[in-house]
Amino acid sequence: MPSPLRFILLNDLHYLDPACATHFSRIIPSINALRPTFVMLLGDLVEHASLPAFRRVQKLLTQFNCPVHTVPGNHDYHPTLGRTPYDIVFPNSANYVFTYANFQFLALDTCTGTAYQNVRVRLDTLTALRTLLPALNPTLPTVLFTHFPLSRAVPYSLRNPATLLALLSKHRLRATFGGHFHGRTLHHYHGIPLHTSPCIARSRQNHDGTTQKGYLLCTATVKSIHTRFIAVNG
Repeated sequence: MPSPLRFILLNDLHYLDPACATHFSRIIPSINALRPTFVMLLGDLVEHASLPAFRRVQKLLTQFNCPVHTVPGNHDYHPTLGRTPYDIVFPNSANYVFTYANFQFLALDTCTGTAYQNVRVRLDTLTALRTLLPALNPTLPTVLFTHFPLSRAVPYSLRNPATLLALLSKHRLRATFGGHFHGRTLHHYHGIPLHTSPCIARSRQNHDGTTQKGYLLCTATVKSIHTRFIAVNG
């Protein structure tokens, strides 16, 4: 039987100033000590979508000892330039597929510009997903990463998550992980776990009233994905 795959999920960094860089630099060694296969950032990398901010985050990410993947959040959209600054620094990191061992991962841009609520999956994202589907092996366990949560029970979630999830009905979707809502939630869609987690940001608070910031350590097997929340402050 293949060995379990370990990966880390960080959401909502909201990089704002040099103090944020210090905050993240203190956290990264603890993540490296876990020796994950990769790290996934679930959007809102920055507070304000400028090229300098994205480049500072990019520099921070070089401190990880493993590959890092990203997906954009609504804060990663510039009010007038759209996703352009993000795309310059993180090219080909909006709608894409990647694989490790016997698992495949799908990352999708679920944003509509800078809007933070009442957001629906855009038609161009659904078109991108349909284009990506042939690249997905229907026999492999699949994990979906988005910025906006996919459970309608979670505040600020997508308004039409079923439209997206229906396109993956013939694939072995083992879990979805979203950001945007800063709090730990777990709901299910036809038996598929839909997760969110507290944010990792220094400059933002959690939405669920908790004070612990942190990240998820995920251990994936062919049958399931176990998640463990690791707090980085009290």
